[in-house]
Amino acid sequence: MATYEKESEFDLTVAKEYVVLAIAMWETMVLFLLADDYNLPNWHPVELFLVTDNHLGDDWFFSASIANKHGVQAIWGYEHLVRDTDHYEALLERNPDALKIFYEEKSRREQAG
Repeated sequence: MATYEKESEFDLTVAKEYVVLAIAMWETMVLFLLADDYNLPNWHPVELFLVTDNHLGDDWFFSASIANKHGVQAIWGYEHLVRDTDHYEALLERNPDALKIFYEEKSRREQAG
């Protein structure tokens, strides 16, 4: 995860609806994991969004120990991300296997939504 400044730019479209696949508490920020406008998984500050559906699905999981070395105090999201520290790392590194799992989760949530 990166540090965000007031001047930071994000690959997002104003007023576009995004599917959130995970939420993390990082340092003092709440971040959403979603596919940006390039369809890449990225973490974005919650302040960029207006939440239109505040329901967390029954298939969401929680961990307070998944990625402490990255400054993450807590994470909520799909099972593979929350339970597998290797997946978390691989997703950040754009590992093809991790991306496949991310896109499968994204597709499943879009179809259910």
